[in-house]
Amino acid sequence: MKIESARVWFADLPRTLYDAARDYPLDEKPEWEELGDLADIIKFEGVTAYSESAVVDNGKCVVAGRVAVKLIHDPDKDPDPEPDAKYSEVRDSLPVSIFFEVCPIKKEVRITRVRVDTSPLLK
Repeated sequence: MKIESARVWFADLPRTLYDAARDYPLDEKPEWEELGDLADIIKFEGVTAYSESAVVDNGKCVVAGRVAVKLIHDPDKDPDPEPDAKYSEVRDSLPVSIFFEVCPIKKEVRITRVRVDTSPLLK
């Protein structure tokens, strides 16, 4: 579902949003620091925006997406490791909400915030 605002929407907006998310260095931003408790077990790999379902309102935009991560299990860092536990890495993704500001005149977007949902890791 796409909700368009005539003053903000432009034809290449979905692709522009997608590209901005793909190029966003989330692991260098304050939002990633919020995952500090998970720093030993989670490494950033990239962000994907589901930009065809953008919700745009008054120059602001929210897009759902996923952040690709690598989950790391290092028994040497585990205070209570399982016997014979081995080092392993598993690729996964977590849901994100990506917040943008949209400039339709310049046909540019800027990410203002990314909210990562870590609840799947807590299950």
